[in-house]
Amino acid sequence: MFQLAAGIPTLRTSQLAWSMIGNSADKSAVFSFVMINNRALNDHAEFIICNTFMDLEPQAISLLPSAIPIGPLFPADHHPIGHLWPPANSSTIMDWLDAHSPGSVLYIAFGSHAIFDRAQVDELVHGIEMTKRPFLWAVRPDLTTMDRSEVFSTEFLRRVQGRGLLVAWAPQLQVLGHPSIGCFMTHCGWNSTMEGIRNGMRFLCWPYFTDQFLNESYICDIWRIGLRVRPNEEDVEGELGRSEVALITRKMIRERVEEVMEDDEMRKRALMWKERALKSVSVGGSSYENFKKVVEIMKTRT
Repeated sequence: MFQLAAGIPTLRTSQLAWSMIGNSADKSAVFSFVMINNRALNDHAEFIICNTFMDLEPQAISLLPSAIPIGPLFPADHHPIGHLWPPANSSTIMDWLDAHSPGSVLYIAFGSHAIFDRAQVDELVHGIEMTKRPFLWAVRPDLTTMDRSEVFSTEFLRRVQGRGLLVAWAPQLQVLGHPSIGCFMTHCGWNSTMEGIRNGMRFLCWPYFTDQFLNESYICDIWRIGLRVRPNEEDVEGELGRSEVALITRKMIRERVEEVMEDDEMRKRALMWKERALKSVSVGGSSYENFKKVVEIMKTRT
């Protein structure tokens, strides 16, 4: 285990980006990719624009003098100009959220790459049902190799009717900005992490690979605005859903959801980080001033 500086989470070597990938050949390829990119940054980049803000991770930023944090980068009204995926069901989702009380809904989304095996997805489905709480779940068609009808049985859909909404895609910025959302179950990708912080979210962390375990450590140990879903600290040796990683049971999922949703001190900390994020991009804030600095630098290069 090692720590780059005080205020930065302690890491295991197994949590490094290249350690989270399959076989030795893949590990070597990812390690080479990281090294080539880092060398290019050192040799050619005068500065590095980062989607973060100074208050959030000052120690990490200070380790990289060329870093200029200008985040969080989001449209002010939660309505992006465009979407990678078609927002065909956006109005249905937002109407459904409107029908629920503030802070009551669990939002579940695992990004673009996480994959669950049959046993784990079954535990997740039942664990979410056991919470008895309303939930919105963005379920990618390739989240599991199982057919959708196998994952979500007719009986399950009947039992959660009105309480749960399952969609293939959700407008995440709008969803996280909706007052009914009380908790975000996530893979801890950096964009999702920043989107959650920007909207005062509490997190349930279920990382998959690369930087997601470090982001989880920040969320749970440094910022203290979320909980790990996985059973213990040792279960970080492989990718989420692999058989050698301890199964996360439905009971544990239910307990973690309840713990986060009922933690008022965590809610207050999440709102504090939201306030700091907004302050950073407001006039006079650290990211606001850094963005002006970037603009001035770019003007001198034209």
